[in-house]
Amino acid sequence: MTLPNSTTRQGASHTRSKSIVSIVSLCKKLYFQVIVAVIVGATLGFFDPKLGIDLKPLSDVFIKVIKVVVTPIIFVTIAVGIAKMADMKRIMSLA
Repeated sequence: MTLPNSTTRQGASHTRSKSIVSIVSLCKKLYFQVIVAVIVGATLGFFDPKLGIDLKPLSDVFIKVIKVVVTPIIFVTIAVGIAKMADMKRIMSLA
């Protein structure tokens, strides 16, 4: 019977910590969170539709908050785009 040497244990530990770091970084990604939320919501609606119906006010508030946030973002994006176009014309006239 042979005992594993310390480098083998360190290598396995390093691989395990590397995989944990990659899982944590994946959990921080927005697309992963959205996919998990969709799966959880679909599962909840399938297995307990009454609870899904009870959570409707929460979803209504969420949709209203999204509408309130999206409008200023679109306005600012368009305004900044127009402002940058004006700067480009001024730069081109100087050249």
